[in-house]
Amino acid sequence: MTITINELSIASIVTIIIGIAIVIIAIIFISFRCRAKRRRQLAGSPGTINQPNLSANKEKRIVTVKKRKIHWNASNSPGVVGYKIYWAVGKGVNYDSDFAEVGKVTEVILPDQVPSFPNVAGKLELGVVAVDYIGNESDMTKLYGPFSFSAPDAPTGLTIETL
Repeated sequence: MTITINELSIASIVTIIIGIAIVIIAIIFISFRCRAKRRRQLAGSPGTINQPNLSANKEKRIVTVKKRKIHWNASNSPGVVGYKIYWAVGKGVNYDSDFAEVGKVTEVILPDQVPSFPNVAGKLELGVVAVDYIGNESDMTKLYGPFSFSAPDAPTGLTIETL
């Protein structure tokens, strides 16, 4: 079998075109991710996990609140770059609920590792999705249960009496 110059040229041209297409797709993907991240930061969206705490006037409380660790099995799909945790207080969680991007981890300690997670007591529904490099999200795995990330009020009327 002999390969002619024309066949070699066509193969080279096809390879170059495929390479250029891959580079263009990568540039478009990076551009969209940067734009989305910038929009979330400007809007103060609950979708970002590393937002700085802008409210310096909050009263500092020293309370003990039990933390919760949630964990899940990693997705078997190729191309997964991370996970999102969605939550809803007292109602069903869905893709319109508040969320946080938690990266490529399979466990999170609440509320410590998700600063935007609500400090509430009551029934919460959580949902976890896998996210691929394009931003596609998997079906949501859900969990419903009682949470309490608020401490009880302190006792009042403390006095001392001499006997």
